[in-house]
Amino acid sequence: MGQVSLTGNDTITLMGTVLTAFPDGDSAELTFPNDLTTVRAGKNGNTIYALNTAGLLCQLVVRVLRGSADHKMLAADLSAYVQNPPGYVLHGCKIVKRIGDGQGTITNDSYNLKGLAPTKIPPTTSNVSGDESQTIATFTYQGVITSESIQ
Repeated sequence: MGQVSLTGNDTITLMGTVLTAFPDGDSAELTFPNDLTTVRAGKNGNTIYALNTAGLLCQLVVRVLRGSADHKMLAADLSAYVQNPPGYVLHGCKIVKRIGDGQGTITNDSYNLKGLAPTKIPPTTSNVSGDESQTIATFTYQGVITSESIQ
């Protein structure tokens, strides 16, 4: 039998709170926009590899139901940043993907983030044709992945 990967019951803990008010589709997306390594070819076939620490920067996009407790918490956090950027307390986040092998063994694929700050104000729409997406708030944060997350 080939390899099996079952997933479900992932958790996202942001600001010490486990988020639960997720809509349809992607609950969250964690991306790393920069290369982790810079490679340069030199004379005589010599090659230089260098760690690009900007590769540790991450972007976290979280989608929650508008009006939910999660939405209110994230909106209050965004407001705190806008009102007093120097006094803002940066946040941590832990994302845990639970992966089963089909034989009962579960492996946690964890990402620990630090230094998160909001980078965008959630867009909104008003729609009279029944578009469900108007009930979703999208919050975007930027921060750094911790080195212990990379295994």
